[in-house]
Amino acid sequence: MQPLVGFNKGAGQMKRVRAILVRVLLATTTMGILFSVLVAFFSGAIAGLFSRTDVELIEMVRRGLPWFVIPISLFGVTGTMAHYFLSVHVPRKAALLLLGRQFLAMPLFLLLPRWLGFYGLYLVGPCSDLPFAIVAAVLMVRELTSLRATPEPAK
Repeated sequence: MQPLVGFNKGAGQMKRVRAILVRVLLATTTMGILFSVLVAFFSGAIAGLFSRTDVELIEMVRRGLPWFVIPISLFGVTGTMAHYFLSVHVPRKAALLLLGRQFLAMPLFLLLPRWLGFYGLYLVGPCSDLPFAIVAAVLMVRELTSLRATPEPAK
């Protein structure tokens, strides 16, 4: 995506930039949702791949793994928009989306297990990714609107 967006934005081909961005967003989000749903439905089988004898471990993973993979479905928007901003030389927005979730996750790793026990660890991902997925969605709408409003160069 990055070379195509960078080239077409530099050439003033905003329709192409918009089309590339929309296609990549659809692809990454669809793949993330599909993966998350599959893991959520088959979490017991996946846990069983790593241990056949520790029933307690398998049950713990079976209950927590669906929560742990929810952020993967959200990252389609966050990751795509971060890489879009990198390709159009807007590093601050890219850094906000990529690093912000990491900085939020650090205190959550300390706090959520204290408040919710072991299963609080599983909620760190969704709790740190959801706010930045919302920020990414807002930035995406603004960017798509801006691309639509930008006139194409004369041919």
